[in-house]
Amino acid sequence: MICKKCGQNIEHPNCSCLTKNLIEYYKNKETSSVLTDVYKHHNHVYCCENCNEPIDYIDMPLNIFFHWLKDSSIYGDTREVSGKALIRYF
Repeated sequence: MICKKCGQNIEHPNCSCLTKNLIEYYKNKETSSVLTDVYKHHNHVYCCENCNEPIDYIDMPLNIFFHWLKDSSIYGDTREVSGKALIRYF
């Protein structure tokens, strides 16, 4: 997958963050709407290791998406939020 901001080829996201921490980091900086629109109800987000831009889970390959979904559940996402992510992905 390719980062939409910097063009970095990402084989597997090694950079992840709690959503609330990333929102705080970008509080006075410009970022894509992915963080505030897509991840607003999720607790965990994968980021580009080069520019720290959040990666929309809809752009992830299936295996990475399911890995992110598992991680999000571990970080406290509800079944309802995870279910909505599944519906949006497919």
